[in-house]
Amino acid sequence: MFINFKHNEEIVELSIDITLIGEKSISYFPYLFFSIVRAGEKGIFRNRIKFKVANIFANEEAILVEDDKLNMDFERKNFHINTDIRLIERKKLKIDFISPIRLRKNSKLIIDIDYIFLLKAIFRRIDLLCKIYNKKSVENYINFSDLSEIIYEKNIFEKEKYYYYSSRLKKKILLIGTKGFIEVEKKLSNLEKSLLKGAEIFGIGSNTSFGFGKVKIKYYD
Repeated sequence: MFINFKHNEEIVELSIDITLIGEKSISYFPYLFFSIVRAGEKGIFRNRIKFKVANIFANEEAILVEDDKLNMDFERKNFHINTDIRLIERKKLKIDFISPIRLRKNSKLIIDIDYIFLLKAIFRRIDLLCKIYNKKSVENYINFSDLSEIIYEKNIFEKEKYYYYSSRLKKKILLIGTKGFIEVEKKLSNLEKSLLKGAEIFGIGSNTSFGFGKVKIKYYD
């Protein structure tokens, strides 16, 4: 979830995207929903601004049956990583960073991110999620140097700063990330397309719980 608006900007409608990973997390969603409903009834912020949940969608299907009732019998999506590095097609693609991303190398924040470094970061995140939710790591060892040569690559990034208030520390916390895009032309493998799809679903890097690391992939012939 990443929300960025200017001070005193009027908000009439707000759309929030939430990714729930694992059946247990999904089963707890009604509790989160009722917490949001109660917050809307009591009001939020200093001015106690009230709001109402207009609708809730899961996989583009409306699941809000009544004001206080959810239909939790919706299809769950399963993600399967494809570790096949055989080439399938030549494509141009653009990776847009919708929200800032935080990736580190040797404890140093990386500002300019290249395509291969990004793929490795996505793989580490998916491997970690497999260990947590599937109780096992990705089986196949991936040698990223075996991927096809990059024909064209363009990277444009700039550093961005955001603050959030920590209730535990009772102060504002600075988060620094990098935002921009990567353009690539090359012969893609199933592995690459699978990793990029995973990045769109799970986000990349640290502080994803604050909405950091959200990406959108566009393919061109």
